[in-house]
Amino acid sequence: MAAASTPTIPANDPNNLVESLNQQTCRHSAGGHYNNCYNIMWQTTNKQGATNSSMLGNWNFGNASVYGDVSHYTYASVAVAYRPGGFSGKRFWFANDARVDHLVFNLKKVGEGDSPWLNLVDSNNLNVTTLDVIGDVMFEVKLGGNSNIDTINNAADRLSLTTNANSSLTIQTLNQNRADSQLVIQEAPGSIVINTLHQSGGSVYQKT
Repeated sequence: MAAASTPTIPANDPNNLVESLNQQTCRHSAGGHYNNCYNIMWQTTNKQGATNSSMLGNWNFGNASVYGDVSHYTYASVAVAYRPGGFSGKRFWFANDARVDHLVFNLKKVGEGDSPWLNLVDSNNLNVTTLDVIGDVMFEVKLGGNSNIDTINNAADRLSLTTNANSSLTIQTLNQNRADSQLVIQEAPGSIVINTLHQSGGSVYQKT
């Protein structure tokens, strides 16, 4: 099961990245600027760090050569300021059987256009204590094995929950209080259990 308590993590506000986005000072290691600026902060049991750049591809939190003990993250916090069209379809994943005490995705759109899809995928038997999804993003959770999330706080444009085939996702508590958030529960091809849903805003849809 996931850890019982949620750690305090450093502030990581995408609004603080808007100036860098406008000036295109955040650049990939290859020198490119891809209409987004990100700051990713993380701590495992034996390493800690932060990366600030412009993202071209996907993100592998399961890379032990970078993050050390990838079986247990105290926190992982992803903040992104982006222009529409510059940050869609990005995939994030952890090592199989990993535990994450606090996982945050917080996105800020600069300009007019659709919010991007981000995906938490390709992780089997992932255990998360608290997942916060915030801001201008359509976020998909699609996990494998028997994955567990103690608490999800949804303040995103849209949160989609699904699983891989022959897999399950158990959520103890899901909180949604943003007035225009959407929650979409797609049970097939696996199963999803939400023990407690606190909805004071937005809408909820279930697909079978």
